[in-house]
Amino acid sequence: MMNIPFTPNIERMKILIAAVNFYELNLYDDNIKACLISVYMNDDIDESHLYFILLEAYRSQPTVFIGAISKTNEFRYYLEILNREIERATKGCGDEGILRKLLE
Repeated sequence: MMNIPFTPNIERMKILIAAVNFYELNLYDDNIKACLISVYMNDDIDESHLYFILLEAYRSQPTVFIGAISKTNEFRYYLEILNREIERATKGCGDEGILRKLLE
């Protein structure tokens, strides 16, 4: 894992993962991950609006902005955390249990 002084907000990540589950989006899809991390990183978004903002990001998928932000160390750091959580949750459970395990 990278040594970057970012502090992950696991609860915020769980809310966004729950939103992915709620909207029945594919958590393995790189575009979904990029939208999720982009929304996650924007601290100006109140947690009560995360579901809506994630859906808006998914619908519009502003590729030029997501492409730019995905090149930052902060984005890669949080993407690594998300991927690690997905990998951890998938060990020993089928696809049906992955999101449920992530949200525990």
